[in-house]
Amino acid sequence: MCPYNAICPQGVNKAPIEGVTYDEPKGSFAPISNGFNKWVSVSSDNTCIELEVPSWGADKGREDLTRHIVCCKVDDGGSYQGNT
Repeated sequence: MCPYNAICPQGVNKAPIEGVTYDEPKGSFAPISNGFNKWVSVSSDNTCIELEVPSWGADKGREDLTRHIVCCKVDDGGSYQGNT
């Protein structure tokens, strides 16, 4: 997983990395590595909005909202390579 700044380097309401968004009927969210159960909107509405505690909860799956994952390249030491 990637940290918020890797997915949304321009911040809230700006296009995510490479300008790619995913429009699902109820929105689309990708997990971020900034903490436990944190997510960022990757849909064209409310783009790059971070969710601290998602409404679907920690133990309830929502594949219809969370089917996208952004992967980051790391060096051998496990550190993120890119903008932070």
